[in-house]
Amino acid sequence: MFKTKMKNAILAAAAICMVGGSALAYTPAEQTYQEALAYAAAHPEGSYTLQADAELPFLGNAAATSVSYVKLTPFQVRSDSQVTLAGKSSEWTSCYVEQNGADLIAYYPVQSAEGQKPVWHKMSVPLPSAQPLGQTLAKQNEKHNVLSGVKSVTAVGNNTYQVVYDMSRVYKEGDEAEWKKEGLTKKEDIAAVKQFLVALRDSGDLTVTFTVDPATKRILSATAPVTPQLQAVLGSALDAAAQKAPDKKAELSLMKSYLQNSKVNLQYRWAQLPQNIELQVPQTVKKDAIADKNVH
Repeated sequence: MFKTKMKNAILAAAAICMVGGSALAYTPAEQTYQEALAYAAAHPEGSYTLQADAELPFLGNAAATSVSYVKLTPFQVRSDSQVTLAGKSSEWTSCYVEQNGADLIAYYPVQSAEGQKPVWHKMSVPLPSAQPLGQTLAKQNEKHNVLSGVKSVTAVGNNTYQVVYDMSRVYKEGDEAEWKKEGLTKKEDIAAVKQFLVALRDSGDLTVTFTVDPATKRILSATAPVTPQLQAVLGSALDAAAQKAPDKKAELSLMKSYLQNSKVNLQYRWAQLPQNIELQVPQTVKKDAIADKNVH
């Protein structure tokens, strides 16, 4: 499924900025940053809030919020999402993920039309093995050096650090060969992923401000202005759409102009899992969910 391949490519691009080899001496700020990411990788359980705040022409402020609750044993995830636009908030919607042997099963609602009741779907993603996922997640980043894609780490006070990521590293000529090894083989998919990554690469460096718990070195929050990155990526997608649909060129050009006058910031927060939180997939959802094509 193309959406899944694109998602994997996005995650891979983010990883390029954060992993690799280096033999440099570390400043205290860089050392703290390394320790913070290592702690987060080794302790993935908790609740993660990601919020995108936008300033939109004519509509004012908007926000998209996602709260994901991650439990390792047994491996369960529930993600709750809500959108606020023009002062009105949508109802919270939930998605679920659980491990079933050598498969990761995702359950998510699909609404075909406004006002209609969502229909539950499920999708199976094969895992390398049936080993409990909670036992393997914490080991994935053990051998990585997170500073190879970082231009600078600066302490800015109150256990807060500013990290500048080198976005030029997200794509270089020849990366397609590695994508093919990972299973991305269709020409149209490769072209789409390349277009996305080139736009992201050319958008300029990304600056993220982290707040770290001084006791555990856990990253508690992060903020990042992502307007240039969003404008570059979505603008590139709109240009591609205009080439494929010349009759929609004027409409897509208007959308791009609207995008160029919008601003977006990301906020991230981590917290302990709430006590007695229910993360199991409801039996009615399991019973009614329509099986989509498995992802390979």
